[in-house]
Amino acid sequence: MGRWNGSRATRVRAPETAPGEMPVLIEPQLATLIDRHPPEGEWSYEIKFDGYRMLTRIESGEVKLITRNGHDWTERMPRLRAALTDLPADSAWIDGEAVVLDASGKPDFNSLQNAFDRRSTADIVLYVFDLLWLNGTDVREQPLRSRRALLHELMQSVESPLLRYSDDFAEDPVSLVASACKMKLEGIIGKRADAPYRSGRSNDWIKLLRAFFVVDRPRRPSNQGLRRLCAIAMSLISFVRTRYLHFLCVETDVGGVLCHRIDGQALPA
Repeated sequence: MGRWNGSRATRVRAPETAPGEMPVLIEPQLATLIDRHPPEGEWSYEIKFDGYRMLTRIESGEVKLITRNGHDWTERMPRLRAALTDLPADSAWIDGEAVVLDASGKPDFNSLQNAFDRRSTADIVLYVFDLLWLNGTDVREQPLRSRRALLHELMQSVESPLLRYSDDFAEDPVSLVASACKMKLEGIIGKRADAPYRSGRSNDWIKLLRAFFVVDRPRRPSNQGLRRLCAIAMSLISFVRTRYLHFLCVETDVGGVLCHRIDGQALPA
């Protein structure tokens, strides 16, 4: 019996679609990794879910769940397919992320992989965050804020706990990444609110990630100790040739997490 996860890497190219026809396949928009938040522009920020990218195609009651690389995984998630049939849309393309949540409600990537490996996908949840097509209309050229307004309205009648709308936040992205750090989330995604949807990687979507260091319950993490850990972290950055470490997160003796900027600027614990 082959692994369900095995076919994710090979990409299926989207065929040409005649104007006005619903696409058979849409390649997702991808975020660009950056080392600091943009200084200008209208941006909205969402949680970066640690899961599998999953697009939904609905046409005349038929639901398909399509991976980031264009593979049809509908048969692997029958409960999710059944939940999506209740959406009040004759036709739609919806972008989202499939996750498995742990006991505290956070995405657990290992549990997601295990769900597919064991062919036990009943607990997979789909967080939806963008709408590309609705009832015969291609809405990809509309700005993000308009597409998400349509998606939010579409989700109002949803009762299934397997389908959830991904909220966005207008707060300072530095504070949001710090919160993601303390919650042990992967990071945040920033999106230009006035931009259309464009398949492929784009600077209109950005991702700000956190790196997580856990120190074995230090009694009183001193500033000197934090600076040493920062130096170690920066050495590791050089080793793996990445520039995108922003925060150092230290577990305290009371179970909290103390977050510091790598540049030495302290953030609220």
